[in-house]
Amino acid sequence: MFAVLMIWQYRAGARALSRRRRWFLIILHAAAAAVVAAIFLQPVLVSTNTVTERESFVVLVDDSRSMNLPLSDGKSRMDAVNETAGRAVLGQLADMFDLKILSFSEEASELAGVPKRFETDEEGDSTDISGALRESSKSDPSGILILSDGCWNTGGDPRRLGASLAGRGTKIHALAVEEGIHPDDISVRDVRCRETAFLGDGLAVQLKVVQSGFEGRRVTLGLTDNGREILTKEMTLGTPLLAQSVSLIVIPEVPGKHSYTAAIPVQDGEAAGDNNAVTFTVDVVEKQVKVLVVESEPRWEFRFLRNALERDPSTEIECLLLRPGLGPAGGERYLRQFPRNKKELGKYDVVVLGDADVRDLAERNLNDLADFVRARGGGLVVIPGRRFGLFGYRGTVMEDILPVEIPAKSRDTGVFSRKTFPLKLTAAGREHLVTRLDSDHAESVRAWKNLTGGVWCCSAGDAKRGTKTLVEHPYLRSGRGSLPLLAVRQAGNGKVVFLGWDGLWRWRRGYGDRYHYRFWAQLVRWIVKKQFEGDDPFVKLACDRDMYDLGEEVFVEAYVLDKDYYPLDDAEVYLLIAREGGEREKIRLRPDAKGWGMYRGKFRIREEGDYTVRALVPYHGQEPRKTVLSIHAKRPALESKSLLPNAALLRYLTEISGGRYVNASELTGFVTRLGEETRSRVRTSEYSIWDSVYLFTLAALILTMEWVLRKRWGLS
Repeated sequence: MFAVLMIWQYRAGARALSRRRRWFLIILHAAAAAVVAAIFLQPVLVSTNTVTERESFVVLVDDSRSMNLPLSDGKSRMDAVNETAGRAVLGQLADMFDLKILSFSEEASELAGVPKRFETDEEGDSTDISGALRESSKSDPSGILILSDGCWNTGGDPRRLGASLAGRGTKIHALAVEEGIHPDDISVRDVRCRETAFLGDGLAVQLKVVQSGFEGRRVTLGLTDNGREILTKEMTLGTPLLAQSVSLIVIPEVPGKHSYTAAIPVQDGEAAGDNNAVTFTVDVVEKQVKVLVVESEPRWEFRFLRNALERDPSTEIECLLLRPGLGPAGGERYLRQFPRNKKELGKYDVVVLGDADVRDLAERNLNDLADFVRARGGGLVVIPGRRFGLFGYRGTVMEDILPVEIPAKSRDTGVFSRKTFPLKLTAAGREHLVTRLDSDHAESVRAWKNLTGGVWCCSAGDAKRGTKTLVEHPYLRSGRGSLPLLAVRQAGNGKVVFLGWDGLWRWRRGYGDRYHYRFWAQLVRWIVKKQFEGDDPFVKLACDRDMYDLGEEVFVEAYVLDKDYYPLDDAEVYLLIAREGGEREKIRLRPDAKGWGMYRGKFRIREEGDYTVRALVPYHGQEPRKTVLSIHAKRPALESKSLLPNAALLRYLTEISGGRYVNASELTGFVTRLGEETRSRVRTSEYSIWDSVYLFTLAALILTMEWVLRKRWGLS
């Protein structure tokens, strides 16, 4: 339509011009209109061509210590890598690709050129395959070849990063290190025990032994204390690769730092000898635990409990004997009233509530006691008796922290038997430190079978969620299960113990102090949440242990008192962390939401060595406090924990990415096939025409020419 209008315009308005001139102007006008239309339509010129590029390819070489382990032919895993993927294979890859070679253990680093031979790193105590893959991905490779035994033991999960690389089109290939060969080896590992113990207390030590190649062999596990052998245990090695649990009981006889080493002698033919021993440190303290015992009347249970705690040199006891109708008893170590506030209650580590009606205590006393357990981390032992049972706790704040439910219907405080009933250890009770009456596990179980519970037990409901029932009644039921007689529970930061019978004192008949004193000593020591180090009366520090591996976090607690020895809340509390010969660090601790002068924080171990941790509390001045935590950090010997090639991991990485898992005999052919694959890419180029300066210039020239000719030929 535009063309018809233009032709009509020139035919009607330019009759004086010749036919040739009119058509020339029409063509110029149309050309200008076409150029302007092209500008508005924004045309693009597309060019497609196929090009061949040198793609990036990465070879990852594991140089950790596990690559030194022997194969079935006596050669090491690294020897097999050098023989299979030597200079010829790597040179072939370098001819075909833009090749990068990275060696890795804890960290990955690029090698210059193709080395003559790969060597292991004697300090390569860990293998981070995920970190090596992450470093490889920076060059956007088309493929990655992993030369490793697959013994991943640090860093993120390689499978997750493998899936990410597969999504980007990177194929992961792996060379198979000899599979199914388990090196002859014995490993002692995974020690579990408290970091702080009382002098003379039974310290439970649990560890695991894993072996391969020594099934059925009799070995001796020895435990030394600062180099002095203190006990040995004969054991028969069981099923290969299946962890055997070993339990030991140690009774420290000297206060101070104790460095214990559990070891099995290196056997002939073992692949590695540095994993036959494990060392751990325990701080043995003489600090007295302060115990408050609250009772209504001096019943037999109270009298024998008081005598047991008074004779324990590590325990300081005070009593509140309420005596309804007569008033509290007086005398040495007897209180006239329950602690009036948090400050007075905070002096104690453990509170024992016996057969007392807790409703006689003020509501604020019960609130303080509940906070004492949940926030302060104090311990509570509940020993109901025949007069009041558990019913006084119903409807109070104390009901929430009890390990057992309070029966809803029955008003009986307990159940009487015609004769003494036996005590039944649960599965948890057979393993728990509180119920370990002898250092020998079997002897401890036998002792419980011979001990009686008495003739009365407390009416109680089911154990609450999170409660461990250690001893139960042999035939009475509580609802869903057997009636709990001894149950323990974590309540906030503290521990609560329910003791549901009043016949512990009967244990002295026939056994003297042997079991009765040991039970109470272990119970009191176990229930104390943590022992704080140092001689500072205002600031105490504690951490979860004193030996750490590189990269681990250290969790620290501070208990801070004001100048009147009252818990100091909402203060500035800092940790001053210093590494011997290294940098210093300062962090601020966060106050606990419940108060009680508790502050918490954490920091990460970044270097090996010995650390000292002190507290700085501006309220007490600008000098660091006397309390010092000593921490030792070491590089973890992760390479010694698992000596078996992890072929399953390498296979997974190749399968998820579409790569190949090749044997030594297949590697040369595999590399050749990589070279035969077409490494061409279709490249598409787009060129914008509409925004070209030449197009605008052409439109301007055409319109100018038309205008000049119209003027020259006499048109308006």
